[in-house]
Amino acid sequence: MIILFLAATAALNAQDAPAWGSVYGPGNIVPGIGLAIEEENGLVMALKPSVECIVWKPVIGNVAPLDFGLSAMGRVALPLSGAGFQLGLGAGGTVHVGFRGFDFPGSRYLDKVDLFARFGIGWAFTPSDGPGLVGYSSSGLDYHLSERLFLGLAYSQWGY
Repeated sequence: MIILFLAATAALNAQDAPAWGSVYGPGNIVPGIGLAIEEENGLVMALKPSVECIVWKPVIGNVAPLDFGLSAMGRVALPLSGAGFQLGLGAGGTVHVGFRGFDFPGSRYLDKVDLFARFGIGWAFTPSDGPGLVGYSSSGLDYHLSERLFLGLAYSQWGY
């Protein structure tokens, strides 16, 4: 059943561009870097490099608002107070929701918005962070300034 759905979706992808969809397409590589101030056993400044590959964009009729991807994420946290240095790597999945293609006053601003959720499993390498297996998740929105540049705001969690 799933194979049939994937085949039908692939066939629909061969048609014209969707009337409603996101800015991404299958095969897009999305590098990113996040900067966060976190409170975990003290205050830390965390740098979170990531890379994502969009692997599936289901198209139903002429609508394709969702994108699914696979991602790799790193985490380097420097202590600002209390906590020690932290280092980790993880891998997981992503989902994006886009609003491109609406036609009403102001919709051109909505075209640039991407809502996302990311989740996965990582490994903390440093004693102040574990060490060991950890889960991570984040969700938020990105606003595309151009085809290749966006700014985002997210809530994220790294830990047990």
